[in-house]
Amino acid sequence: MVTKEMLKNALTQLGVEKGMVLEVHSSLSSFGELEGGAETVINTLKEIVTEEGWHDRQEAGNC
Repeated sequence: MVTKEMLKNALTQLGVEKGMVLEVHSSLSSFGELEGGAETVINTLKEIVTEEGWHDRQEAGNC
């Protein structure tokens, strides 16, 4: 099972960092068994990039 901590470490090793603005599309099945599912991916990304990089679709003008 992939844990939140494992996902966070992997994303950090890939270069995801505070303040980045990301557009993410993912096939959750490619993660295998992921603790917490899609919510874990979203929350982990938000935790890494912080509010400096986080924009919701409405705030960004749906772009």
